[in-house]
Amino acid sequence: MNSISDADSRMRILTSKLIIWPALLLVLSLLGGAAYIIVIPPWQSPDEPTHFEYVRVLRDGDSFFSPRPDPALQQEIIASLDEYDYWRYVGVERPIPLPEEFSRTPFLSYAPSQVLKNPPLYYLIASLILKCCPARELIGQMYRLRTLSLIFSLATVVMVFAAARLVFAGRLWPSLAAAGFVAFLPQFMVIGTSVSPDPLLNFLGASVVYQVLKNQKTGWRIAGTVSMLILSAAGILVSYKFLILIPALFLAWFVYYLFRGIGPSAAVRFLTWCGLALVIIAVGYSFLAWNHPDIARIYVIRLSRLSSIVSDYCSGRTRVIPHYWNWFRNELFKSFWLKFGWLRFEFSPVLYAVLKVASALSLAGLAAGMIKWIFGNSLAEKCEKKFILTLIAYAVSALGAYFLFWGLKGEDTTTQGRHLFLVLPAWAILFIWGWKELFPSRWEKRACLVLLLCFILLDAVALIGYVIPAF
Repeated sequence: MNSISDADSRMRILTSKLIIWPALLLVLSLLGGAAYIIVIPPWQSPDEPTHFEYVRVLRDGDSFFSPRPDPALQQEIIASLDEYDYWRYVGVERPIPLPEEFSRTPFLSYAPSQVLKNPPLYYLIASLILKCCPARELIGQMYRLRTLSLIFSLATVVMVFAAARLVFAGRLWPSLAAAGFVAFLPQFMVIGTSVSPDPLLNFLGASVVYQVLKNQKTGWRIAGTVSMLILSAAGILVSYKFLILIPALFLAWFVYYLFRGIGPSAAVRFLTWCGLALVIIAVGYSFLAWNHPDIARIYVIRLSRLSSIVSDYCSGRTRVIPHYWNWFRNELFKSFWLKFGWLRFEFSPVLYAVLKVASALSLAGLAAGMIKWIFGNSLAEKCEKKFILTLIAYAVSALGAYFLFWGLKGEDTTTQGRHLFLVLPAWAILFIWGWKELFPSRWEKRACLVLLLCFILLDAVALIGYVIPAF
């Protein structure tokens, strides 16, 4: 009886830890996100005025499948920009008189509208929020949409924790550290509290990665596969960037069948899944092109632009500025952690150097852990290998797509590490796994707690030392 009672007591303690610690992390993330919403002035997140216009156009009754910009609404938003000192923050002179359309507005004229530039699913969901939670003033509506973005961002943290629990075999502390990596990543919370499709996109991306990891563990059954396909379809209808995950899915299937044993049967099943996925994509796009050509055209334009960029680079027509690649990699690294577009709030060179050392150590641990695999072949190691290789596939897919689309342009452009947040579980779990491999297993809890505290400190330094002074 005593042994049963002791077992029940240990189970209750374990269950309480699994609830209390993640809940505490989520509360801290909520408070941090609320601080970003309050501190960053209205309209100062990437393309916030034009994203807001798209939401309002749908809320006001325009067609979901063929919306059009609203000049009267644009004029109203421009007046709000002027009221909240938009021009000074973005570094342009205040226009006199105020323009009537985004296309004639300083700074906004570079990207005057999001209407049918992006797929419409996020804007539809956001427009329903404005209908359900109405506000009379524009600024009140904007803050409602920022709050919606924060909810999506918190949900992303939850999905990263769930994915980490799979990879780390249910162990609390590395899973908590991986979730903390995301919850207290300054650049993630900057974009994660803005009026933008990115927070929803990040959540759907994390959900797909989680579902793929789950399928890698349990096998690719119908229910899990359908769930992954539905999430992927939703992601593609939020942003064309979700297409980045398709090559990673093929790589995940390759990893799965590689560990089931190389042979004709595995090869046939792998090719069957890939062929089925391509057929579903073709049918889905054909349906969209037949019924809603304005939406289908968005993907054609982006893929055509990518094809043109690659073609120009390969044919030598792209002119690359001196030291371009070193600059590009450095800027991409900075903007992953904290470097916010035109506002130029960024960490000091010393802090970036510390982050580079931390990232290099994580890579070293990742390499060391993979070398250990050569000398071990237990069932647990096989499962871990499958997960880690799948996550590497997602990280490489996202990074490769970014370098193809932005890097091959060869231009001095604003790098945006936020585009890599589509596969946040991969970055977070690989970072923690690499660090974990540098220490003996008995030090795992202490190492993860130190990392978690460092993430919290980093976010506090970013908010108090860099974001607040920028305004």
